[in-house]
Amino acid sequence: MNKKSNTIYFDNNWGMFVGSFNDNRFHKHYAVQLSVSIKKPVEILSEKNSVLSNGCVLIKSNVLHQLNCTTNHLVFLFNPTSQTGHYLQQKATQSITEFKHPIINQLRSLASRFLKGMLSFQSFIKHTKLVLGEFNCECEGNIHISDNRVYAALNYLKEKKDRVVPLNEIASFSCLSPSRFLHLFKEKTNITYRRAQLWNKISHSLPYLSTHGITETAHQFGFTDSAHYAKVFKENFGFTPKMVSKS
Repeated sequence: MNKKSNTIYFDNNWGMFVGSFNDNRFHKHYAVQLSVSIKKPVEILSEKNSVLSNGCVLIKSNVLHQLNCTTNHLVFLFNPTSQTGHYLQQKATQSITEFKHPIINQLRSLASRFLKGMLSFQSFIKHTKLVLGEFNCECEGNIHISDNRVYAALNYLKEKKDRVVPLNEIASFSCLSPSRFLHLFKEKTNITYRRAQLWNKISHSLPYLSTHGITETAHQFGFTDSAHYAKVFKENFGFTPKMVSKS
């Protein structure tokens, strides 16, 4: 991606990119991805097939893929343990699939107006949050995790997003042994509890990263060094923290 020609925004449980991308190598990340076409189709390639869409392509968590679209388009990355991320994981019939929903037209319209200079960045983000907020309510109303203890644990993590919740604490809250909690969490969310905690740590660091260097951010948020921070960052989002950092 070209940092100067693209717009990047991060919130706690989602990130958004608007622009064109020229570094389209095969990669994977833990975030659930929505790739939305604006003017021309987006194509997502996997090792076995491809999905070409004038609408939106949904990519499940940790799936190897390559994005093929050199014109402006819109990309969302969602925390797989958030209501929206988990709902999208459940809605996906395959690892990479076309996703149809009225929200897509709304998001495309906002991105198009922003790129044409009809919306300021602040207005673009404000309206996007409103649309996603309504969608999140729909997701929460339709989400089904067969074990209510895991669902309660996800809500607990959401409330404690500003810190790392120890395994013993979350297991006790869920009335489970640590080993049983780890097993159920992975079974119901498709990612490990450690990975969910790393997402929280990285997400919490993003505002700081936007105004500080990578090494300083890594130390500030409890990572061993900048290499470790960059590795976890890329595993979560599919690109390096250089795209966000001031340096």
